[in-house]
Amino acid sequence: MAGQALAPWAFGRGIGHSLCDLFGLRRRLQNTGCLPAPPPAPCDELGEPARGMLLLGAHLGPWEAGAAELARRGFRPMVLAAPWPRLPRSAAALATRRASLGVRTATRGRSGWRSATQHLRSGGTVVALVDSLSPLHPGRRPLPFVEGDVGAPDALIAWAQRQGAHTALALGHPSGFHIEASAGADHCVTRLRQAVEQHPSSWAWVRALALLALMLPTLVLSSCVAADPLPPLPRDPAAWQATAEDIVWTGVLNSGLRGRFAAVSGAGLWEDGAPIGEFTAVRIDLWSSDTGLKLAELNALRGQGHWPIGPVSFEEVSWTLPAAGQQGQLDVASWASGSGWACGGCPLELLQR
Repeated sequence: MAGQALAPWAFGRGIGHSLCDLFGLRRRLQNTGCLPAPPPAPCDELGEPARGMLLLGAHLGPWEAGAAELARRGFRPMVLAAPWPRLPRSAAALATRRASLGVRTATRGRSGWRSATQHLRSGGTVVALVDSLSPLHPGRRPLPFVEGDVGAPDALIAWAQRQGAHTALALGHPSGFHIEASAGADHCVTRLRQAVEQHPSSWAWVRALALLALMLPTLVLSSCVAADPLPPLPRDPAAWQATAEDIVWTGVLNSGLRGRFAAVSGAGLWEDGAPIGEFTAVRIDLWSSDTGLKLAELNALRGQGHWPIGPVSFEEVSWTLPAAGQQGQLDVASWASGSGWACGGCPLELLQR
């Protein structure tokens, strides 16, 4: 890996330790640094809202044991994981093993992001491993890592900030983790790269386990049971839908406005240079086409429709008018290019007049 020699026994030892971690064999971790105090249980309508935490890391060190340790300490961890294509039973078995240790699993995608957002807002901890973020996604910055570039976790950090959550780093090593505060996406990736370079075998161990977990079910299924065939591709282009992350659109909304639309994730179509579908964790910025003055900033938990043509509706909206010094919150707001914003008489409706 990256020109560094690894002892062959390290792979087997790492696989054994990680499997034992998943099956509940508790081992003593050597952890340094400091996490915020665990939040109380989710509050009721009259209580103060708990503050969650986004914990960023890599496939480095005894990760499954670390997640179980978070659960024992009352941090209510949820792992935000990439989907395993064609291996639903393996993914379900892994989620079941984690759940037995008090660790929840959410798969990246529309329902997963919804679950993770609710969990973070309730004061839980969401764990995300950023060394697997692809640098090829539109709108995602590439940052140098150990074996090439990874995608910068800007969207993850911005998402956590919108939920009012802490952001911290977990730097793995063979026996545990060092915890420190995050100072942004670039700092996060740099510190994780340094940790991998300092303990390369710890990174290779977990990668070897992941490869084994993915390869064995595939080999067994292919040799013993014929897998279900993939469904045929639709012939009608209107039926080609996709799930995507880090969706970004920039352009002109009408004669007086230009804007930027971004969503952490979405499912739908990209038609004539614009997104159509359902979106999660939406951010919209609007500027004056004539003066370049920033007119509005909006954040929404969810959105659905055709942006920017419309109609498109948004739920749980917070808005700010920087030039006017106004801000507020809405349960629902909608946009259409012909009529502009509709929000029950809120100041956003004045933007297109």
